[in-house]
Amino acid sequence: MEQYSLERTVPFPECDLKNLWKLSGILRQMQEIGALHLEALQMGFQKLWDEGYVFLLSKILLRIERRPAGGEELSVVTWPRPPKGAQFLRDISFYSRDGGEILRAQTAWMLADPHSHRICRPSEYPYQIPYADMPYTDEAARMKCRAPEALRPVGEREVRYSDLDTNGHVNNAVYGDILCDFLPFEEISSRELAVFKIHYAREARWGDRIRLFLGENGSEGRYLLGESGGEKCFEAEVEYRPESAKE
Repeated sequence: MEQYSLERTVPFPECDLKNLWKLSGILRQMQEIGALHLEALQMGFQKLWDEGYVFLLSKILLRIERRPAGGEELSVVTWPRPPKGAQFLRDISFYSRDGGEILRAQTAWMLADPHSHRICRPSEYPYQIPYADMPYTDEAARMKCRAPEALRPVGEREVRYSDLDTNGHVNNAVYGDILCDFLPFEEISSRELAVFKIHYAREARWGDRIRLFLGENGSEGRYLLGESGGEKCFEAEVEYRPESAKE
């Protein structure tokens, strides 16, 4: 089973003030379909945990043609790609009812021991992952966020109970909300994202305070840095769709 697909209706409670799917909702769906594919391959979360393995998300590169609206019916397809170094790669595409691809992402994952947090090499993974016969790309593995020279503090975000997942740290999708909450409201409420990148550098756990710093990469790019305990927690970069591209 090289590919895994499902049909999805965009839930209205996961939509923003424009009735478009929030970035965090898109990220949750990406996480869910990857987990379902592993379950179908008999490599589910609990099985791997019991055997001393867990996949931790490291990077996301998401390209947005358009965000779907609440109630819209979609097809979501995922497939793994061969690893790049220590990084396991997985692609996810979202298609509208007419078959057009509206969202395309590649994710990079690290295999770790859930107790010691030691990073494991792909050669240590005890199962064979089936790969689809298609042109190889490793853009998420090579992806880097561009940090501008000038960053300004924009606030703090304390980690609360509802942010946490079964790994005991902030779930990856929550960072989509953190990013959007700390972008200027007049921008994020009126403009559309074309590209989203994030690098998860350090786990954030209950009670941690994440300090946020924002900078600009030209007129369309924004960069958000999160630090916790004096260390980089995450960095994210977005590109707005140019104003001239509005319909």
